[in-house]
Amino acid sequence: MDESPDIKQFLKLGLKEKHLLAEAIWDNLERKTKVEKDYKLQKDQIRMLESELVHYEEDPGEGSEWRLVKNRILSIDETSAHPQEQS
Repeated sequence: MDESPDIKQFLKLGLKEKHLLAEAIWDNLERKTKVEKDYKLQKDQIRMLESELVHYEEDPGEGSEWRLVKNRILSIDETSAHPQEQS
């Protein structure tokens, strides 16, 4: 096995440091697995996203950029949160 510089550095660590690194790696893997489970898409959601991708690929100019949509949503939210007083 050809060892990368990172592996060589790992092998030089003491037992305690190796243990801490192994725990950090394990925790990271657990978090990623939990996120994948929590946000796993259903088949109908995947089909809908694939359909939207096809529409986008047919006409990429159609629609709005996310930043514009977000600004519209936020301005609507601001308006509804602070309705103007009617005279």
